[in-house]
Amino acid sequence: MVQVQTTTEATLARLAGLAGFDVTRGLGVLPNNAEKYLNLLSRFVEAHANDMVLLESSLIDGDYVAAQRFAHTLKGTGAMLGANHLSEMAELLDNRLRMSKVNGINAEDVSPEMNDVNLAFVALAAALSENIGN
Repeated sequence: MVQVQTTTEATLARLAGLAGFDVTRGLGVLPNNAEKYLNLLSRFVEAHANDMVLLESSLIDGDYVAAQRFAHTLKGTGAMLGANHLSEMAELLDNRLRMSKVNGINAEDVSPEMNDVNLAFVALAAALSENIGN
């Protein structure tokens, strides 16, 4: 007998296949409710997909506190949702911003870290593509 995967099961399988993604940890946020978990992940991606653009703007404006807040939020929320790779990339960025707060930093100085965060978002968005907007 052929078993048909639901959209939810297929999306969870894609997420499980992402390097640095812990589906079990993420599902722990909303136990026994995979659909709500995927909806929460989709909302996270939609709400934060442009954070690196906003972070860059903050650096240009000299608002280092806001810039660090973007990175710190992604680090914590990503970890809570099981997006460990994204969280780790955001943590590297957060640390770099925190260490440079005294001397000042510009977007070019953290461009590699910002690109890594963006790549992690692209991978997460691709895995969720069927769920975005649900």
